[in-house]
Amino acid sequence: MLIECCMNNVHNGTDEVINSLLSLPHVEIVEYGCLTQCGVCNQEHFLFINDTYVAGETPAQLLEKINKICFTLT
Repeated sequence: MLIECCMNNVHNGTDEVINSLLSLPHVEIVEYGCLTQCGVCNQEHFLFINDTYVAGETPAQLLEKINKICFTLT
């Protein structure tokens, strides 16, 4: 599973989610300086998972959505 993150968004709290995902098997995390999502970057926490935009209002909500996706893919 490829997880892409924006470093600007990571500094807003998404780093908590990334740290939780590091222990998952078959996960590759790629950090970019910018993912051109500037309109939402300061409004919500987001990552791209296998090229799919996934967002949450809080880091916990984002992690919950990611967990649902991971269980669907396995």
